[in-house]
Amino acid sequence: MARFKPSTFPHELGLLLQRYRSGKKITGGKTVKMRNHWTTPPSLIQEGLLKTYNIGQERFASPLNFNTAIPEYWSAFPQDELFGAHFDAYSTRMTECGYMNPEYEEDELEKALQWAVWASETDEPVCFVAVYPEWLKATYMNLLSHHNVHVVARFQRSTFAFLPPDHWSAAWEGSNKAGTANCR
Repeated sequence: MARFKPSTFPHELGLLLQRYRSGKKITGGKTVKMRNHWTTPPSLIQEGLLKTYNIGQERFASPLNFNTAIPEYWSAFPQDELFGAHFDAYSTRMTECGYMNPEYEEDELEKALQWAVWASETDEPVCFVAVYPEWLKATYMNLLSHHNVHVVARFQRSTFAFLPPDHWSAAWEGSNKAGTANCR
């Protein structure tokens, strides 16, 4: 399975937390931006998406924010294989049914949507549910009119609450610090 020989769990967990620090280099010259690690609420995924679609994979996740109800996930670091991840969301063609919530950086959003459109150009059925901000001047908005792209839901501003990157600490402290999307 994994290409890496694990050390102790506490050691590997510490390394994982170090990998997911803002400014940490990712392959391809990108850096981690923890402000983008907001999690789609598990209730929306489990009560909505998983009951409607046969989702078997999550792209653009991490061991810190993937949904455990989805069997497979892809992350940005090869070492995340120790936590059950596949490395690099672009390393394999999207197949069957999946879910993605890429980094909210315009170039990353466009690249991910282009990848999904390319994956849909096959004789095999492919269905990927993506959570995207509606940034009207963003170039990826043109891809929403592609014949293989279908918008199935829109959330009005302040009605879609993500879980922040530190949502686990909020639960630990007994508070709810979920934020709302700053886009339409």
